[in-house]
Amino acid sequence: YHIFRESGSGDVIIDNGKLGIGTDAPSTTLDVDGTLAVSGDAAFDTDTLFVDASANKVGIGTTAPSNALHVVGNDEETSAINTATATSFEVSGNGTSVNSGGTILFSANSGAWKFAAIKALATSGSNNTQGDLSFSTRNTNTDSTLTERLRIKGNGKVGIGTGSPAKLLHVKSSNSDTAES
Repeated sequence: YHIFRESGSGDVIIDNGKLGIGTDAPSTTLDVDGTLAVSGDAAFDTDTLFVDASANKVGIGTTAPSNALHVVGNDEETSAINTATATSFEVSGNGTSVNSGGTILFSANSGAWKFAAIKALATSGSNNTQGDLSFSTRNTNTDSTLTERLRIKGNGKVGIGTGSPAKLLHVKSSNSDTAES
C-alpha cells in the first residue's frame, strides 16, 4: 500500500508489514527518514529507553526515572568490578592511545559554564589496559582549560597537586612537596 499526502509523493508507505515514513523502501518494521517528534511519554523495548515527557526525565533500564538521567544495569555485589559484566554506566572515549579515555564534564548554565571534570586516562594502549583517574577544576574564569588537581594511579597511589605520586599519598604545592607512605 502507498498512502499519499497532498504533495502526491509517497510520504508514508506500507510494504510487506513494514511502515516507511519519508522513505520509499522501509527496511525495518518502522523506518523513519527525517526527524521524529514524539508528544508525550515514549518507551523503546519496554524499559531499554524510556522518556517521561511530563517530568523531563530519561530512564535507561527503568520506566521510572527519578532524575534527569537514570541508568539501571547489571549489579555487581563486590568491590572487585568485572569489566565484562558491569553494565550500569560506562563513559568511553574513542581513542586508543595513552591518555585516551572517557570524561565526565560538569557544567552549569545548560552546559555553557564548564568548570570541573573527572577523566579516565589509559596508561597503555592494549586490551584490558591499565589506567588512572584524574579530577580537574578551572582556576579562574579566564582559563581556557581545566587544571588537574588530584590523580588516582592504577597502582593505588594518590597525588594531590601532582600526576606522578611517589608514595601512597603524595601532596605537592608551590611551597612544599610531601610524600607519605
